[in-house]
Amino acid sequence: MENVVLLEIIIGLILAQTLFLVVLIRAAISTLVEEIAQLDVSIAEALRSIVENVNLEGIEPPNPLQMLLMKLVEGHLASRPIEARVIPGRSADGKFKSEKPLSAD
Repeated sequence: MENVVLLEIIIGLILAQTLFLVVLIRAAISTLVEEIAQLDVSIAEALRSIVENVNLEGIEPPNPLQMLLMKLVEGHLASRPIEARVIPGRSADGKFKSEKPLSAD
C-alpha cells in the first residue's frame, strides 16, 4: 500500500513539473515573439533612417554602355535557363572523388 501511495506522489510530482515546464516554455515563446517583433521594428526604422539620410551626390549613374551590357546579360539569362546536372563521382558522404588516380610525383 505504501508503494502505491509513493508511486502516486511521484507521478503527481512529475505531472506538476511537466505543467510548470509547459507554462515556462509558453512564457519564453511569448517573450521571444515580442522581442522579435520589436527587433523587426527597430531594423525597419534603422533602414528607413539610412535611406532617408544617404548622400547620393558623389555617385554617378551608370553610363549607356553599362546599361546596354546589363540588358544583354539579363536577356541572355532569361532566354537560356541555367541547367543543373548531377556530376558523377561523389562518394557516399557527398564529397567529390577524383576521376583519375593521383600520381605519386
